[in-house]
Amino acid sequence: ANRGIKFLDEQLPLIQAQAQNIQEQLQNIRQENNFIDPRIKAQQLSIRLENSIKGQQDIQEQIKATQLYSRDLTKELSKDPSNSEIALEIGTSYYKELRSELRQINLKIAQQSTLFSDENQEIQRLKDERQRIIDLIDREGKQNKTILNKRLFLLKNQERNYTDKISDLQQEIKKLSVVTRQYDNLLRELDIIGTNVNQFVIEKEGLRVYAAQKTSPWSLLTLPQKPVKKAPSIAKYSILGTSLGFMLGLGLAIILEKQSGIINTLREIKDFTK
Repeated sequence: ANRGIKFLDEQLPLIQAQAQNIQEQLQNIRQENNFIDPRIKAQQLSIRLENSIKGQQDIQEQIKATQLYSRDLTKELSKDPSNSEIALEIGTSYYKELRSELRQINLKIAQQSTLFSDENQEIQRLKDERQRIIDLIDREGKQNKTILNKRLFLLKNQERNYTDKISDLQQEIKKLSVVTRQYDNLLRELDIIGTNVNQFVIEKEGLRVYAAQKTSPWSLLTLPQKPVKKAPSIAKYSILGTSLGFMLGLGLAIILEKQSGIINTLREIKDFTK
């Protein structure tokens, strides 16, 4: 028992040192990867990835719409810059003012044409003013085209940023899965060590109890009492005589069997006396 206790005393510090080493490894993993629980971080990364994918899809839809606007605007400007509905929709306030001025000039020309011929100076002035506004509208229409192209450029940059972000998140999630397996393996090792330590402690206590029983096998159950003389009775003498007879018979039987080499254990004694 003492040798067993000594062995356990030697092994416990080694096992506890292993547990300490594993705890330090776990702490290093948490610090290097900036998490408390790898599963919580994995959930956070998954949410970020989902939001990034959704954001990229929204940007892609805007890119498609902008490309469609740009294509239709080009068609409308090539036909009649002053009547482009898309240019009016996305144009600046200045462009809208020019369109309003153009309508007013056309109305004045129509009114003056009922009174004067095309060679009239007032009509010529109005026509020159109309051409000037048309040129400005054409220039602003092209500017709207440039605005759409710039917007398209920015949207494509955002899409590339989302692509890079999604790729980084996917790599981080992949790396975290490897770290999580390593982290879980260390936790399992730590759990096994904890179980072994508990078993060692229980075994050690059991050996201590066993050693104590071997050292002091008997215990005093009752305090000694002063003998009291009582009158002997026939029943007591009868029982005592029977007991003594049994013990003598048992002793004699054991001696005889010892000489013959048959009885070797307590169980054999019990079997023999039955």
